[in-house]
Amino acid sequence: MPHATGTVEHLLVATGHVTAGPTDAPRLLGPGDLLAFAGDAPHLYRTGTDPADITVVIASPIVN
Repeated sequence: MPHATGTVEHLLVATGHVTAGPTDAPRLLGPGDLLAFAGDAPHLYRTGTDPADITVVIASPIVN
């Protein structure tokens, strides 16, 4: 599910491989890859059969 308007997701891959990003343009990422994308639009995370170690930072705007 998309997040609040203006949210940005940052994904850093430590080990393994993951396909992630906007649903209309996902990218295959491996160890050391970093991807930032709009979290307020449809997006996905998908791994294969092997485990992946990833860090995700979700930066949401402050809403008053």
